[in-house]
Amino acid sequence: TRCLSDWSSDVCSSDLYDEHRRWVRRKIRDPLCIFHIVEYDAKPAGVVRLDALEQPRAFEVSIHVDPELKRRGIARAALRAIRRLVPWAEFHAWVLPENEASRRLFESAGYKFWEGRYVERPAGG
Repeated sequence: TRCLSDWSSDVCSSDLYDEHRRWVRRKIRDPLCIFHIVEYDAKPAGVVRLDALEQPRAFEVSIHVDPELKRRGIARAALRAIRRLVPWAEFHAWVLPENEASRRLFESAGYKFWEGRYVERPAGG
């Protein structure tokens, strides 16, 4: 949990650390959440998380990479890996309009902007 909070200065530099740690533990135990640590050179480099949506076979995708390791293709590789793990699902990513890096990531990974979010449907879907 420490490395996850280290990547987020707002958690690391405040007393939110214990709350963040509890949240991570809940997510890891949540049967409606798929939570994976992303590795680069055999070291933790980020996280990718899928949270089940009410829509059947659909998940919200969230991804975070260590700021020191950005621009190495790690996030795009993680999106490809999670797609291989859950090939039947539809993925939705809500990205703030000002978050240019995330918009470029999802667009380059083949997500289509639709109704205020980026969506990737399963092959053949």
